[in-house]
Formats: sequence, C-alpha cells, structure tokens
Amino acid sequence: MGVKIEELLKYSSDFLKNAKIPSYNLDALLILCSSLGVTKEDVIFSKVEDDLVQKNLEKIQSLLVRRSNKEPLSHIIGYREFYDDIFLVNQDVLDPRPDSEVLIESVFNIFDNKNKTIKILELGVGSGCLLLSILKNFVNAFGVGADISKKALNIAWKNANKMNLTDRVNLINSDWFANIEDQEFDLVISNPPYIESKQIDNLQDEVKNFEPKIALDGGLSGLDCYKEIASNINKFLAKEGYLFLEIGIGQEDEVIKIFQDINMKFIEQKKDLAGIVRCLIFRK
Repeated sequence: MGVKIEELLKYSSDFLKNAKIPSYNLDALLILCSSLGVTKEDVIFSKVEDDLVQKNLEKIQSLLVRRSNKEPLSHIIGYREFYDDIFLVNQDVLDPRPDSEVLIESVFNIFDNKNKTIKILELGVGSGCLLLSILKNFVNAFGVGADISKKALNIAWKNANKMNLTDRVNLINSDWFANIEDQEFDLVISNPPYIESKQIDNLQDEVKNFEPKIALDGGLSGLDCYKEIASNINKFLAKEGYLFLEIGIGQEDEVIKIFQDINMKFIEQKKDLAGIVRCLIFRK
C-alpha cells in the first residue's frame, strides 16, 4: 500500500519543523507541488494519484534534506514569486525579496503615466525582477540592465524571455557604468550590495551560505557601491531624471549625503512593510 499525499504532506511539514525551518508548512507544500508537478489545491485537497506520489518519494526526500540544510527554497524549486510574477532564480542571483517591492511601487507613484516612453537603467540587474517588473507595466519603456556577473545576466535573460520582454531590454556585462554606452536615462534604479563586509558571517544561513557574496558585500562601510554609482550618475541621468536606490537598515542619512554632495536633489524616502526605510528617491 503506497503513501498518500496527505500523509506525505504531514511528514514533510514535520521533517522541516524538526529542522527548525520557520516556514515549514508552506515550504513542504511548495516542495511537493514542484516535485509532483501539481497545484497547491491538488495537494491540499488530496487530488494527487498514489502512484505519482510513490514514484517521487526519493526525489522529495532529497529536496527536504536540502531545505533542512538551510538551502533557500527558491534554489530548490528554481523560482521565486515577486510582484505578481514568477522569476527563475538560482545560486547565481540574489533572491527577490518583498522588501524590494517598495522600490517598484515608488517608481509607479512618480511615473504615473504607464504609456510614457521612458528609458530605464538598472545597475546590478541580477535576476531582473526589478527592471522587468517595471517594463511589464510601462508598455512603451525600454530598459538596460547591467551586471558584472555573466551568470546573473543569463538568468535575467531567461526571465525576460519568459515575460516576452526581450525586444525591450538590453542586458550588458558591465562593472557598474564601465561598459554602458554614453546615453541618458529618465530613470536609474539599483539594489546594490549594502552589507558591511564584517557582517556577512552574521547573516542567516540561507543568505551567507547560498547567495552570491558579490551581491551582498558593500565593503567595510556597506556604502562602497553607492559611492561608485555617485561617481558617474550625473553623466547618465537625463535632465530632471530620477534615481531610485534600495538601502540597508539605517543607511539613509549616509546615502542621502553621498548624493547630495554631487548635487542630486533628495526627493523622499519610502518604508517597507516592516516600517524600515528601504528606498531613497533622488532627482537630477
């Protein structure tokens, strides 16, 4: 007699709970859905054939072990939900986080005409979740995404292709502005590395052991990348163009000063759902 889906769901949840995974119920559900190729409803309402469950027991167990070792769920199932879309992710890109959605909402608040023709640059494009989410909503916009990691660009391109945006985006292997042709953008966005080097080892296991360090490490002060962006932003930002930056906890005063020192006008700051200042908006 084979294992039934309801038994497997309980076993999976208990396995992850014992491994001290906080989101054990949801993670167990998503691992089963991914492994069996079924929906959440299929699992919850026991609409999965016993034979399918039996065939995939070893695969499911191996994925549960990986999650119990703190490997991010997104790396295990290969995707992450972000701003009403599904983004392909792996160990080569930073995991899209709900905190970053405040940057997108902030862009929509300022650029309220979704039909406007605008040019957008993202520095450190990663999976493409920020740039592609904006392009999807601005039907006449064109975007350039720059990243020093060719592997990250490969993921961003796959996401652009999945979202049918390849005709409106150009992805460039570049260390910040280094390989970007001289041009002006109406909007520049970035979620740069902002963790202090000495704090990397204090991050969650899921982050420090599995996410690309190059996307986390902001140097001794955590501000190196903001200074790098500030060194060239005026050259690439159109007259009255906007700059949107994601920042780490408590970095707002220092980052504001960096950009005010190059005569950028500070417009406003936006908080994430936890009430933490997460996005800063500047204007040329």
